[in-house]
Amino acid sequence: MVRRIKGTAPIAFRDDRVVFVIGDHLDHGCQERLCSRRTKTPADNRSALQRNWVQSVRQHTEMFTNTPNQIRIQPAVLPTQRVASLKAQIDKLYEHIYSQREEEGIFEVTQTLPAQWKWTPTSSSLSIQAIPNHRALVEDVVYPGLRAILEDYFNQLHVWWNLDASWIRRQYPMNQAPKQSHPHSWHQDGALAFDFSARKFDAPLRMLTCWVTLDECGKSAPGIEYILDPSHASRLLTLKELQVDAINHDFPPRSRNRPELSSGDCLLMTGGLLHRTHQSPNMNRHRTSLEIRFFGSPPSLLKEHQFIRVGHHTV
Repeated sequence: MVRRIKGTAPIAFRDDRVVFVIGDHLDHGCQERLCSRRTKTPADNRSALQRNWVQSVRQHTEMFTNTPNQIRIQPAVLPTQRVASLKAQIDKLYEHIYSQREEEGIFEVTQTLPAQWKWTPTSSSLSIQAIPNHRALVEDVVYPGLRAILEDYFNQLHVWWNLDASWIRRQYPMNQAPKQSHPHSWHQDGALAFDFSARKFDAPLRMLTCWVTLDECGKSAPGIEYILDPSHASRLLTLKELQVDAINHDFPPRSRNRPELSSGDCLLMTGGLLHRTHQSPNMNRHRTSLEIRFFGSPPSLLKEHQFIRVGHHTV
């Protein structure tokens, strides 16, 4: 099944169904090969077809790897059964928090929860450490589904998972969010721990955020809105540049992308990508997602964070 993704800027690709989307245009070469895979191919032509297929996948993988300000959509990173199990666990966490919140207060409830949960009421967020067996989830389920992409991007056989910057997020439709909970405004993930007042350096951290949605999103539930612009690849925007008025001036609506995703789908976002929570008035359901952040090596800026090595020779 081919699903188009709205937008005019170049968008990354889906390679388990191997459908590449560039803006609003389907890569017709890939479309032809996709059709060929669904029909019987003579044995003498099959090897040539496979070689062309692999070459195309490699070409588009290199496009992602060599373009710092890029995003890639990887479908079904989490299988349906795992999504259902995770949602049940996470729903219980939020039910517990909001029941305690009614008794203790919006911010006071934080004092009653385990410290490693890192409950953040302003974004309705929890550390991924609140999930039982969270390490097995990342190392045995998420990482294997993204292993080839991560190895290609960082050009090594292992990566470092930032445990302290990996989150459970819940976003709500307009006018339905709990008090003090807000959508994420425009930002770049590569600004983690960056001191905007000091401005001592301005390059985004080299990283990949694996944003996995546990609900269908982008249409009836909040999703992600992002802007692809080469100028963001190698620098962090200032706080002034991140203001809504500045973004609206520099990037008209037609330059923005708002993908519609199925539960279990993953967005892989580099540190320079400019994005925010996407909301619209017709949305009527909340969305729960996971954010899992990977690095080629632990950056000195995040020396206080806990990193776990995953991949070959994991310890």
